[in-house]
Amino acid sequence: MPQQSEQEEKSTNEVCAEHTMKRMKGMMNEVDLNKIVQNQNSIHEILEYNTTSLTSFNDFSHIKYEEFSKKLDTHSKCIKEMKIDLEYIFKKLRLLKTKVSTQYPDAYAEVEKRFPKHNDNNVDE
Repeated sequence: MPQQSEQEEKSTNEVCAEHTMKRMKGMMNEVDLNKIVQNQNSIHEILEYNTTSLTSFNDFSHIKYEEFSKKLDTHSKCIKEMKIDLEYIFKKLRLLKTKVSTQYPDAYAEVEKRFPKHNDNNVDE
């Protein structure tokens, strides 16, 4: 019995929906209705084209992002290695400077008078 009432309810809903559609269709002009359908179809085509274009661009962007991400990682590692190397070099230079100033204080003072420090180029001091 429950199946029969469900079928009756579905058929009643279908009849009501069909009746409502016929009344609404009778209220609208056929030409206007066709224009609305044409506009909807053209909008649908435009949206499909835009979706395709955006998907293609997204795929392209993804590929380029991966390429540049790898390059960025490589360059970042290179810069970090260069920084470590430069820190080592400047540390050695400071040690040599200290050693020379300790062993030859008079000559070191004379050199500092002749060639004063340039604070613009000296990052560490």
